[in-house]
Amino acid sequence: MKKWKASLNLLIVLLLIFASACSNSNESAQETKNPSKDNQQNTQQKQENLNPLGKYDPPIQLSTVRWLSSSMSFKTGEDLNNNIWYKTYEDELGIKLSNQWIVNEDQYDSKLNLTITSGDLPDFFKVNATQLKQLVEGGKLEDLTKLYDKYAAPFTKEMIENGPIAKKAATFDGKLMAIPPSQSLTNRVLWVRTDWLKKLNLPEPKTMQDLFKISSAFTHQDPDGNGKKDTYGLGASMNLWDYWVDLEGFVNSFHAYQGIWTKDSSGKLVYGSVQPEMKAALAKLQEMYKDGQIDPEFGVKNSAKAQELVSSGKAGLYYGALVNPDGPLLNNAKNDPKADWQAYPFPSIDGSPAAAQNPLSFNQFFVVKKGVKNPEAVIKLLNLTLEKIESPRAAVETHHTSPEGIALFHYRAINGGTVLKRLMERRELILNAIKTGDESKLDTVDKQHLGNLKKAMNGDRSLWNYEKIYGNNGSLEIQRKYRDKELPLMSNEYYGPPTPTMVERQATLKKLELETFTNIILGNSLDKFDKFVNDWKNLGGNDITKEVNAWYETKK
Repeated sequence: MKKWKASLNLLIVLLLIFASACSNSNESAQETKNPSKDNQQNTQQKQENLNPLGKYDPPIQLSTVRWLSSSMSFKTGEDLNNNIWYKTYEDELGIKLSNQWIVNEDQYDSKLNLTITSGDLPDFFKVNATQLKQLVEGGKLEDLTKLYDKYAAPFTKEMIENGPIAKKAATFDGKLMAIPPSQSLTNRVLWVRTDWLKKLNLPEPKTMQDLFKISSAFTHQDPDGNGKKDTYGLGASMNLWDYWVDLEGFVNSFHAYQGIWTKDSSGKLVYGSVQPEMKAALAKLQEMYKDGQIDPEFGVKNSAKAQELVSSGKAGLYYGALVNPDGPLLNNAKNDPKADWQAYPFPSIDGSPAAAQNPLSFNQFFVVKKGVKNPEAVIKLLNLTLEKIESPRAAVETHHTSPEGIALFHYRAINGGTVLKRLMERRELILNAIKTGDESKLDTVDKQHLGNLKKAMNGDRSLWNYEKIYGNNGSLEIQRKYRDKELPLMSNEYYGPPTPTMVERQATLKKLELETFTNIILGNSLDKFDKFVNDWKNLGGNDITKEVNAWYETKK
C-alpha cells in the first residue's frame, strides 16, 4: 500500500514537471518568435554602449566648464553653449552638454581652483598638471584605464599611443587617470611680415643681428606707409610666454630655455629660467623696449589684445604658434590684401644653432569626476571629436574651419592625443599630389585640404592660411626639419608629475618669475635678475631641483 502511494505521488510530480516544461517550452518558443520590447531595448542599449560612437537613447546629460580663447569667433546667434559641436554631440551620440561656467582663458585655472575647493565639480573638465595630481591624490577622479581599453575607437588609440610620454604623464600607479595631451616637437616659429621686408629692402632673419635690424626698421621706417610712427618691431603680451604671441622663441635664440629642465655640463638637471643666458636675453628685450620696438602697453595687454596688434597691421615680427595663420595672421591678411607673412626657424645670437625648446611639460589634461553615471561617454566624446577633425573621415568645413574662415574646432568640448604625426603625413601626401598630379593616395579629408591649398596658391585670400601652414615654405616645413633633425631641439628632461615642493610653491615661484622678467623688460635694473635667482632658490627652487634630480635618477 505504501509503495503504491509512493508510486502515485511520484507519477503526479512527474506529470507536473512535464506540464511545466511544456509550458515553459511554448513560452520560450513564443519569446523567440516575438521578443519583448524590453529585451529588444536592453540588447540594443548594450550594443550601443559598446560601440565607440554608439548613441545613447534616451539621451544623457554631462556637464563641463569652458574657457573663451582670444582667437575664438562665432557665427551670429552662436556661442559656447550653442554651436555645431554641441549639436553634433547630441545628434550623433545622444549626449547633451551643459557648461557649468565659462570664463576667459587667462582666468580658467584660478576659477577651476575655486571649483575644486568647493567640491562642485562638473562631470568632465580640463586640468593642469598640479590640479591633476591634487585630484588624483584626493580620490576625486575616475580611473579611465578600462574605459579607454574598452571604448576608445582604434583611431583614438592610435592618436594617444603616438604620444607615449604624454600618456605616462597621465598615468598614476599604473592607472590612466586622464586623457593625455598632445606630445609635439615644438609648436613655435618666428613669424615675419615679408611684404614689409621687401618694401624696406631688408634681409631674411638668418641671424639675431638680422632680426634686430628688422625690428628697428619695422619700428622707425614707417613700413605701413601711413606717415605715422605707429608700428612695432616685436610682438609681446603680458603673459610673456603666451601661445599665440610670446617671447619663448626669442630667449631660445639666446640659448635660454624658459620654464623647462635641461642638463648641465655635469649631467644634472637645472631650471632654464635661472641660467645666465636668460639674463642676456632680458637685457636685449629691455634695450628694444626702450627704443620703442615693443608696444609700451604690452605689460597690461592679454593675448587677445596682443593679437589685435598683429591683426590690425601694427606689428610685423613675433614668435608664436605654428598655427597662427588660422588666427591673427589670417585676420591681418583679410584686412590688408598686401599683407604677407612667412614662418622662419629661430635665428641664433651666435655661431651655434638656436635650439627650440621641446616642452614635454604636459599641462593640459581632461579628467572625469569620480562617480559619474556614464563615464564612458567622455571617451565617446573624444572618439567623435577626433573622428570629425583628425581622421580620414574628418568633416573639415563643418567642424574644423568654415568656408568663411571661422575656426570651428575651438568649440569642441574635449581634445587629446598627439596629432602632429598625422598632420605631417597629410602635408607630405598633399605636396606630393601637387608635384605629381597623382591624388590616388589621398582620402576625402586630404583632398579637401589639397583643394584649399590650391585655391590659396592661386590667390584666394580667404584660404591664405593653408599655404602658410601646409605650403612648401609653411610652418609645417619647419616642423619637418625638427622631426628629421635638420634643426636642433632642446627637450625638457623633466616630464613627471609635480613634485611635493612644486605643488606647494610653484605658483609663487612662477608669479615671481613673471613679475621680475616683465619689470626688467620695462626698465628695472638687470641686477634684479640676480636677486630673482637667489630668491627662487631660497623660496623652494633648491628643493624642487633636488626632487627633480631624484626623479631623473630613476629614469636613467
